[in-house]
Amino acid sequence: MKLLREFRFLFREDKLAAVILAALATVVAARAATADPATPAEVTAAKALLDAGKYAESRAAFAKILAHAPEHPDANYHAGLFACDDGEWEKALDLEGKALASDLNDARYQYGWGAANGIAALKGGLFSKFGYAKKCLAGYQRAAELDPANAKYHWALLNYYQQAPGFVGGGMELAYGQAAALGKIDPELGRLGFMQLYVAEKKYDLAFRQYDEALRASPDNYFALYNFGRLTLMAGQRLDDGMAAFRRCLELPSPPSKDAPSPASLHWRLGLVWEKKNQPEQARTEFLAALKEQPDFRPAQQALDKLGGGKT
Repeated sequence: MKLLREFRFLFREDKLAAVILAALATVVAARAATADPATPAEVTAAKALLDAGKYAESRAAFAKILAHAPEHPDANYHAGLFACDDGEWEKALDLEGKALASDLNDARYQYGWGAANGIAALKGGLFSKFGYAKKCLAGYQRAAELDPANAKYHWALLNYYQQAPGFVGGGMELAYGQAAALGKIDPELGRLGFMQLYVAEKKYDLAFRQYDEALRASPDNYFALYNFGRLTLMAGQRLDDGMAAFRRCLELPSPPSKDAPSPASLHWRLGLVWEKKNQPEQARTEFLAALKEQPDFRPAQQALDKLGGGKT
């Protein structure tokens, strides 16, 4: 009964869904008692592949774990997110439901459940979209409550509030609140959040103000430079300043962060600036430079093909 009561906050009056998921929790517990357990080394290796950006290998590793330990919460959680990426909403709901049933107070599983319902709201039937959207929001909100310092959950809420209509809990004022919450975690994340919302509302002057202030205080702030450059592309304004920002990033040491853009990405974005300035040959030069840095960098190859020049 405790499990059922705790599920109700997700489903409001949807008692049938709560009963089904409560029953699922019982099944999960029973199966887990008889399944072959996954070894910690297996799970650690699968997560390490994911952290290294080796998504295909990580996907296969988690699938292998589920083959002999089908109720393993972390494997279900990660496999569910892969299903979300693929748009396989029914599979995602099944996997994330199993993960959540194992521990309602794990922020990751609440987030995964929210993500699965978000995909279901986009891909599912017309008459079920409203219910899936409410469950998506509830999962994201609960994840942020459980782990308020995790930026991923605030980003999820920001995007939901920005994109969802008001009758399912969306609203720009709420989205701006999440941008402010991101700023408390990391000032650059806050700037990114506000930039996204300002650009969506075409408030470019406010977006530029965010980065002008940041770069006055710290002219070589790598991520501020990079995101300022991205802003100039999105706004189609101050393109020369954006080009200078990307070039400065190429001169500075790349930060030891998986979120730092690669040199190939920077050259590609420089090419996009040249395109905005109607200078196709200069754009071609930058796209080729990107491919020299990283021959399999698809965005640069696609941009080059669009210009009518293959890789050389």
